[in-house]
Amino acid sequence: QLDRSTTMILPGAIEDRALQESLKLLKQATADKFPEVRQAAARFCATMSPMFVTSRISSLDPSGISTGFILDEVIAICTKNLDDESMAAAVGWAESFARCLTTSIARANDKQSDSTRKSDSDGANGNDESIRRISSSKIFSVVSTCKSLETSVCYLVEQFVKAGGELSASRMGGQFSMGGRAARIGFSMVLVKLLSIHSLLPDAIGFDYTIKQLLVDILGMVGPNLEKQLVSKLPMKLTTSSTSSLASQTKGSIFGSKIKSSADGELARLATARVLREGLSEISSESTQLSILNGLITLCIGGAIESENVKSLNSQQIQVCLVEISHLVTTLGEVAGSSLEDLIPFLMNVIQNPDHGVRHETAVVCAAIAASFPGHAKELLNSSIAQIQVQHAELVTQATIDESKPSVPKKKLRFQRKEDQPIDKSLHFQYAIHGHALVISMLLRDLPRLSGGLPADLLSMAMSVGEILITCQYIDILTKINSIGACTCVRAGYGIICGALTVDPEAMTLHIPLIFSLWQRAGKSAEEGGKNFQSDHDIICLDAAMSSIVAFLEHCS
Repeated sequence: QLDRSTTMILPGAIEDRALQESLKLLKQATADKFPEVRQAAARFCATMSPMFVTSRISSLDPSGISTGFILDEVIAICTKNLDDESMAAAVGWAESFARCLTTSIARANDKQSDSTRKSDSDGANGNDESIRRISSSKIFSVVSTCKSLETSVCYLVEQFVKAGGELSASRMGGQFSMGGRAARIGFSMVLVKLLSIHSLLPDAIGFDYTIKQLLVDILGMVGPNLEKQLVSKLPMKLTTSSTSSLASQTKGSIFGSKIKSSADGELARLATARVLREGLSEISSESTQLSILNGLITLCIGGAIESENVKSLNSQQIQVCLVEISHLVTTLGEVAGSSLEDLIPFLMNVIQNPDHGVRHETAVVCAAIAASFPGHAKELLNSSIAQIQVQHAELVTQATIDESKPSVPKKKLRFQRKEDQPIDKSLHFQYAIHGHALVISMLLRDLPRLSGGLPADLLSMAMSVGEILITCQYIDILTKINSIGACTCVRAGYGIICGALTVDPEAMTLHIPLIFSLWQRAGKSAEEGGKNFQSDHDIICLDAAMSSIVAFLEHCS
């Protein structure tokens, strides 16, 4: 088996003049108007990456202090073209960037270059804090910073966050650069390629780089720094036609603009999930996949790791973890059984999360568990049905308490001060009802196709719970005090009905009269108007009923 240093670094393989001509060729090719030429230049760069390190201090380096000066120049070329308008060329430059970083890591780990590394710039072997942060000096060398897989991943994650979103990222610097979302997509592709290359080398993860720490660093792509960028809202409503023109008019550096897009969060989550899937899990062995699964569960629960105490993840990170957990549970099958002891209690807790996306992804994980472990499916279904009943009772009780409270006269505020809005104490119950309804709907869809099928008593219980939730729009106390809470219950109830309608039509024969009566009552209520409802509340309930009618026509007609 070849050593890492002999496979990814070839110092002195070609002369300095040839290196200089290669640099000129790459710069000329990046300016060519034909994307096929730029793509070929990227392939050439990837092939030449092990040779971009000289065997001695090069005369091409004006400072005369580093054998990695040529490699820095090549990395700069790759960075400028990560957002090329041609996707094939952008992918090629991402792979070239990843190979150059691998060469930089191999150069730092080469035992025969100890004496040369001592002459490089300071800070190569600093303390942990200096390793985790990227230098902000004007004279910056990627090669001197990315001396290990850990520092390389941290560098790329930091650049991913700093690059900006769809409307804030300027062009990277290439003649055919696009800017916008292509900048972050480019850095995410580099991460995928870098991790893929290292999975094929000896000591795939790294010498002192644990899987948990790698997961923490990757999740930093949607960490607190990105969350701060997503907090600020758009200064104005933007249409699709004005997006490109506004992005092109944005001035300043690549990290300068403050314009935000509502799609930035979704794009960042997709990019992070892609790094986890294609760069790590998809190409790993079964034992490594199990370690990744356990690491993700530990991070979600709030476990501590050696170098950083991760108390809790934000909603963006939890969604990314849940997406990958669902993939791993499906891939590993029965092998993942040892992780269910910690996973299922976490899912029952996070299903009540305020974020809609977290609740949805949690329901998807429950469906993945049901597909791999049919015995746990009925337990999850029973638990969700019981929880909905409890949360519904708490919601009605809270409305009764609020109605009994004496009304407080509003104070007159001077200088047009805004009155503080009271906290809705029923939100927690609404989140729980919606989340458990999603779980029930997905399990009702999947259970008939699994071993053991769907027992008739469970189907009847689910239909009863759905009926209770739908009739919330006719409870005067609830609609008067908490109209939105009643609408949430109605939508959750019709969601359960939609899941039940995907069952065998013969099994649903007994429940069809109930469903038809609910539809008739919903139509009459929408026509006459609810007693305590406004028009938008009636439309919400009618929309949920129409969705269930569509499900009936699709599966039972």
